[in-house]
Amino acid sequence: MGATLHVLLVEDSEFDSLTHRTRIRAAFPGSTVTVVERLSEALAFLDANRVEVVLTDLGLPDSSGLATVEAFALVAETVPVIVLSGAEPSEELRLRAIELGAQDFLLKGAAVPEVYRSCIGYAIKRKELDLEARRLARTDTLTGLLNRRAIIERIKTALDGATFPDDTVTVAFCDVDDFKAINDLYGHSVGDAILQEIATTISSKAPDAAVGRLGGDEFCLVCAGHSFREVVDAVSELNEAFSAPITVGRRSLTVSCSWGVVRNTWGCDAYSILGEADRAMYRAKKRGGGVVTYTSGMRVQDHETEQTQSELLEQARSGFGQFLMHFQPIMGVASLRPVAYEALLRWRHPDRGLLTASSFVALLHEAGLTAQLDEWVLTTVLGQLPTIPHDARVHINVSPSTLRLGEHYCSLAEQLVTGAGVEPGRLVLEFTEEAVLNDTLEDLSRIEDLKRSGFSIAIDDFGTGYSALAYLDHLPIDWLKLDGRFLIDGSYRLIEGLAQIADRIGVRVIVEGVETAEQHDRIAAIPIHWAQGSYYSGASHAPWAAGPPVLDRLLSDQEG
Repeated sequence: MGATLHVLLVEDSEFDSLTHRTRIRAAFPGSTVTVVERLSEALAFLDANRVEVVLTDLGLPDSSGLATVEAFALVAETVPVIVLSGAEPSEELRLRAIELGAQDFLLKGAAVPEVYRSCIGYAIKRKELDLEARRLARTDTLTGLLNRRAIIERIKTALDGATFPDDTVTVAFCDVDDFKAINDLYGHSVGDAILQEIATTISSKAPDAAVGRLGGDEFCLVCAGHSFREVVDAVSELNEAFSAPITVGRRSLTVSCSWGVVRNTWGCDAYSILGEADRAMYRAKKRGGGVVTYTSGMRVQDHETEQTQSELLEQARSGFGQFLMHFQPIMGVASLRPVAYEALLRWRHPDRGLLTASSFVALLHEAGLTAQLDEWVLTTVLGQLPTIPHDARVHINVSPSTLRLGEHYCSLAEQLVTGAGVEPGRLVLEFTEEAVLNDTLEDLSRIEDLKRSGFSIAIDDFGTGYSALAYLDHLPIDWLKLDGRFLIDGSYRLIEGLAQIADRIGVRVIVEGVETAEQHDRIAAIPIHWAQGSYYSGASHAPWAAGPPVLDRLLSDQEG
């Protein structure tokens, strides 16, 4: 702090005012002291002028008590305020004044200029430290942008100052694509440098927006005073800017981002609008990056998703009382008779009717309910097993996340089949191709434990992703279920080749998704021995009770 400074003195007593001015100038030679008598005059002066410190009496013509301190804190939050008091303040008054923003008290009877020098000097320094602490509390240390807390405050402030629908507040949520891979390949120092470059680019190209880093590789822009279309166009241009390589040391790296953009709606708050921008960003990420604007249709869809998640949690608490199992026959292609049944989950929803698993299984996984549900499925299927023809196997889908919870499912499966008096080999436990190929060695060892316990193991939906044929011979499997996409694409030669490979390593093949007589005839000619699909039968509660009509129809189709 220099020897000279500008002081605003708020004092309505002419004698006290003269005393304070004399002592301030003695403590700080060459300083400027501006005197006003009213709070309103002081606030108006601060609005147009810069001062280093305010000294104010609490008893003014237009203000009294701590309301005076509070008024200064609201209007001039960066200026230290010292309260002038004619008597030693109580501890309660002193603490309350400091809570409202005052830096110190100065007794009017303090006649020594050095007291003014130390009091004012300490007040200014404390204010500087306070402002720096507040700045650091609101700043992301890596990028210098606003941090999550500060950006949420900016959203709140923007929404509070907006009148819907006349005023637009737009929030854009940005996530760097595959950033984890960058950290894994090049190290966190390179990753940090990229985040800093991205922060610089966003700040330079969005000068009218509040820009923050929410954490990790997530950034946020808050923009008020511009139309939604203007902001979306600006975000699209900003996204294009990231197509240029970023140089970090000797490396030149290209990054891409996914953006979600949303505008304010009636009654929204900071957390809801940020959440909607986040969900729009994830939609962009699923489609490969770029910019997605959040629409009213998405809002309805997300509301339905949240409702479904809540209902699923309630079902889990109540023992899945609305859930049931349907079974789809797996047919002998030559005999046209069921040789097995796949157990398929259904939800008898009170409002939406009978739902297939595809409409809610992803939500089950997100809610962490798959392991609990897999246990319910196994228990339910074993309870129905006595009604199923004894020579028919039953296929059960098992989530990989169930295995990752430990050995509980393995031991439970053994206990349940033993208690039911069922041979484990009558159950075929199905794992998707993606799950098996992505499993850890520990997960695969648990599958091997299930096989050693006598259960049959199948890979389901083979061919939907990256199919590693070299792994087949090393996996503990008995069955390979080829995805129906092979039939849709007409890849019969590929089906034949896979069947021959599987036969050589002792794995049996089931072709899924057979929907027409032509498809049946083509796989029969290969020959494929087992198949499944709507051509034979859909899934129902007890298809084994349907009897001959299913077979009669198929035989009639064959003869025709």
